[in-house]
Amino acid sequence: MKRTVLMSYQLFSGSFDAAIGAVVAIAPNYATHVARMHVSPDAIQFISIVGAGFFSLGLAGLCGAFMMYRRVCVERMETVWLLTAIMRTGTAVLIGEHGAAGNLGRAWLIFALCNVVPVLIQGIGLHNCWLERASASPSYSNTKIFEINQNARSIPNHDFTNCRPSVIANRHSHDS
Repeated sequence: MKRTVLMSYQLFSGSFDAAIGAVVAIAPNYATHVARMHVSPDAIQFISIVGAGFFSLGLAGLCGAFMMYRRVCVERMETVWLLTAIMRTGTAVLIGEHGAAGNLGRAWLIFALCNVVPVLIQGIGLHNCWLERASASPSYSNTKIFEINQNARSIPNHDFTNCRPSVIANRHSHDS
């Protein structure tokens, strides 16, 4: 998958989640009215908390887009994808459970679907190493991070040309 496509995905999903989350957090009554979601007046404060969570999820997605733009270590980007997928899966399962019990209206199913689709995209992408393949430069080439790590006093004389922990651990074990 091309880097520009993945960065566009990150920008879109991050912006979408942050915008929707901000509206739901700030104006939960308005957001549920526009979405035609029926919510008990007692539960509206909890809807606001859900909005704050999705705002945070959106910021994580935008952070991922920035990391992709800066060509930061692939493992960091994979971590963003994994953690946001976990958060989305939890949301989709919870909504699905309440939807199956008949506690939520049909509009909530769209909300659950909007979480399942990115989970599938990110899961397939992680499985097929899209992020690693999309890096146009040699693997994990954020040289500033490597220069800082090479100058670190805690691990002298190590070559950090690859930031995978297993490679670093193997190099460290060979030095002993």
